Amino acid sequence: MAEENPSITSRSITFTHKVPILKTRRFWEKLEEGEVYATKCRKCSRLYYPPQGDCAHCLSSDVEWVKLSKEAILETYTHALQRPAGFNQYEPYIIAIARTKDGVRVMGWLEDAKLEDVKIGMKLEMSTRKLTDGFLVITFKPR
Repeated sequence: MAEENPSITSRSITFTHKVPILKTRRFWEKLEEGEVYATKCRKCSRLYYPPQGDCAHCLSSDVEWVKLSKEAILETYTHALQRPAGFNQYEPYIIAIARTKDGVRVMGWLEDAKLEDVKIGMKLEMSTRKLTDGFLVITFKPR
């Protein structure tokens, strides 16, 4: 029988910092309006989600904002029973990764769906909403 490694429990740690959004400000503004945007390099046409201010492929800073389609297909999901710090106040929820018609994968909360009805490949509609603590989240609902 293997002996368990001894351990002690640490104190809770809360880490809050300001996230710079100078080059992605439009993304955050559009989330407030219920829309999700990506960036597209004008030089090489690479599409980036999450949006980036600079192209990682050709190193150009010449990017344009592209509104993503609200239509998506569920690729994978998980039922969050053990919520991370900062999300403990929410009932268990489903986190989904869905591919938009634009071909990018977006992660968000799957809402208005019973766990037993969730199926890979199901059609979803993407939107956003503000949580009770004021933070914005991307959401998916079955279509």
